[in-house]
Amino acid sequence: MKKTTKKYLSVGIAALITAIVIGILIAVWRYKPSLPENIAKTETESPSAMPTESSGPIVTVTQDNELPSSLIRFSETQGFIPEKLTLAQDAKGTGCLLVISNDSSQKLIVRVSPYTPEDNRGVRYDPIPPHSTSIIDARYNMSDISLHNRENPTQEFSLHFDKSCL
Repeated sequence: MKKTTKKYLSVGIAALITAIVIGILIAVWRYKPSLPENIAKTETESPSAMPTESSGPIVTVTQDNELPSSLIRFSETQGFIPEKLTLAQDAKGTGCLLVISNDSSQKLIVRVSPYTPEDNRGVRYDPIPPHSTSIIDARYNMSDISLHNRENPTQEFSLHFDKSCL
């Protein structure tokens, strides 16, 4: 191979890798729920001040070979297990993202607590189909937050975000 051909091949591969990295960074930045800039700092403590638009598509996990440390299981009889969970950056790849496994026979609608009949607190996450596992990003620049089952608000769980997630 000529030197010129090798040089162009190297430059092309470097450009492709750079484009892929930039694409991943844009995708991650785009789907992280964030608060509008015009909300005062004191209002960010209240879930009613959170955005209500969907944060993007829910990602369905297709392989359950290794259970992530950020897993919450839901069943009709036991509710959410565990009821309290701390999320932190970890080596398993889920990091600050919450993995919810719906082990029930009904769809699961997760909302920010406390319950309101108007369903106007936080992001309206898409329903999780029965016997499915989904990943959601529940970070709101707050260290603690509670979420509940929209259909049965007494079924609730709490999340604590480590400093690595804020």
